[in-house]
Amino acid sequence: MLSRRFKGYKHELHKYYQTFNSPDEACEKPFNDVSAEDWELCCQEFASTKFKKTSEANTNNRGKAEINHFSGSKSFVRYQHELEDDGESVGPIEFWKKTHYTEKGWKTPMAQQLYEEMIEIQSQPSPMTEDEIYKEVMDKKSGYARGRGVSLRILLISTAVDVPRDSCWYGLPD
Repeated sequence: MLSRRFKGYKHELHKYYQTFNSPDEACEKPFNDVSAEDWELCCQEFASTKFKKTSEANTNNRGKAEINHFSGSKSFVRYQHELEDDGESVGPIEFWKKTHYTEKGWKTPMAQQLYEEMIEIQSQPSPMTEDEIYKEVMDKKSGYARGRGVSLRILLISTAVDVPRDSCWYGLPD
């Protein structure tokens, strides 16, 4: 939690730094409540080749994302818990729609395509559960369920063990 706050604070510092025409100009006007000495260190960091290279790579990678969502910086797990706190229990397919669709439409065409694929499979008479449909369509990477965040890996010792959905933290057990 602290690392996330620091990351956000550093982002605010960098946004302020970018409002200036040159690093020297930025160094002359420290950010609110930042000492001149600390601000100078920040400016040196932001002007470094390493920082610029990383920043450019991150910008390019964000541009390559085929899918984005509407839940902002809120984690999927937190959003799911808030829905449940409001008395709204949704399965993985409906949760996908809630995080990728608004009355204005889908966030990306790929998000819509994946949702429609899940709905198509769900409409067929098959014994697949929502979790199984979701897992099949989202081609789950190891330890990560697309659109649901990092999942808790559950090792089932025997098939007789029944794992309640809540214990999975909304990830998909293997």
